[in-house]
Formats: sequence, structure tokens, C-alpha cells
Amino acid sequence: AAGIPLKPHYGMGSLRVDFAAFADKRMTRPALAIETDGIGYNSSETARDRDRLRPEVLQKRGWRYHRIWSIDWYRDPDAETAKVVAAWEAAVADTKDRPSSVLAQSSLADRPVVTGRGRSPVAITGAGILDYSRSDLVRLIYWIQSDGISRTDDQLMVEAMNVLGFRESNHRITRALTGAIEQARQ
Repeated sequence: AAGIPLKPHYGMGSLRVDFAAFADKRMTRPALAIETDGIGYNSSETARDRDRLRPEVLQKRGWRYHRIWSIDWYRDPDAETAKVVAAWEAAVADTKDRPSSVLAQSSLADRPVVTGRGRSPVAITGAGILDYSRSDLVRLIYWIQSDGISRTDDQLMVEAMNVLGFRESNHRITRALTGAIEQARQ
């Protein structure tokens, strides 16, 4: 409603932001990452990941960063909207000073998922779960487990969904990933 060009759930895997605000109406120049304390925030394993590391990573990639706290939004949505608009305007002004090559590098879309474990063994295409073979999904589960952290099946399911870019589960995703997790655990 404030006229900010936005894309929700922008990016791939663990680098997905709640809302990407762009400097132009064609949405080719990302300017501001807007995050909330919703499901993505609550799924981070530690407060350190949520509150310090994630904004740091985004800022190193050239993004300006703005957080909206749900309690503040609930109490005064007009004031929070004004804060977002001010942050967006500052970010847009900042993009005018950066070369277009830096802006292109700041995009989170269409990048391979890379973590401390290295590059994902599965090409993340944004496709549906049925477009991934069972062996692809099993390799993905092995890759997630390769960091040596002990995880429950539910935690593996959530992390695999995040890597694949699925925000919500359905029976097909659950069935496919459950089968892959069971096979990987054998």
C-alpha cells in the first residue's frame, strides 16, 4: 500500500528473505531486505543466528536490512510502515551510489545453495518436489547430515525444505522427504 515494489520470500534456501524491496518498479535492483519475527525467524536454531549473523551476511552481500517486530506492528502499523518507507528510501538513495555490478551481485535469487558443508549436491531449481528423484533427495539428506550435527527426522525435514525453497509442507513433500530420510538413515 505504501508503493514499495516488493517480492515476498525472495531468494533461495537459507538466504531467503521475508520481503525484498526494490529500487525500481521492474524489480531488477534489490535495495532492502525486510524481515519479520515470523516462521523463518523462529526456525533459526539460536538467537545469535537470527539477530546478528543473518543481518551481517545480508549486509555483506550489499543489502540494507530492516526488521519488523510483530508486537510493534500489532501496536502501531502506521508507525511501522513509516519506518519501512524511510528505510526503503534510504536504501534506494544508497543504490544510486553503487555500480550496477554490485547491485547484481547483491541478488539472492538463482544462486547455488552453499553452506559450511559446501555446495548442495542437488541443483535447486525452484521446481516441485516431484521433479526431484529419490536419489537426489537422499543425497541432499546426506549433505545436510555431513556437518556432523545430530538432527531429528523433523529437523532434517525442515532443513531440507528450506534448502529446496519450500515454505510450507504438503503431503507430497512430506512423503518424498520422509522416504529420503528413512533411506539415508539405513
